Amino acid sequence: MDSKDVTHEQAETISRWLVPTMLKLGKLHERMQAKGFPSTDPLMQKVYSAKEATRILRLALHDIERRAKAKPPVEVPTWIKAREAQLPPFRNRRNKRHHSEGRNVAGNPAAKRENILNLFVEQDM
Repeated sequence: MDSKDVTHEQAETISRWLVPTMLKLGKLHERMQAKGFPSTDPLMQKVYSAKEATRILRLALHDIERRAKAKPPVEVPTWIKAREAQLPPFRNRRNKRHHSEGRNVAGNPAAKRENILNLFVEQDM
């Protein structure tokens, strides 16, 4: 197993554990600076190194979370593409063509009115 095998949930769990530690190290570093620890002090250097290491680890985990969450698109197998090419185009009730006129009147209100008026005109003659 390597970092490519880590799931989104696993990286998120580690991050939830890591963030409080990272924040505590940041506060400790700030307090040490406020108390006047010199930057050459070995303890100050180790706290700074630990803070930076947790920050870098958190960024790496964030990258793993992002990669694991974004799944690659599923490619449609060629046999399904071939089968879809053989099927007639799909028509639902809304797009059903009017049989007597050979045109689509289901979604066109003006065409519906025209057909109704034509029925009355033909009956009056």
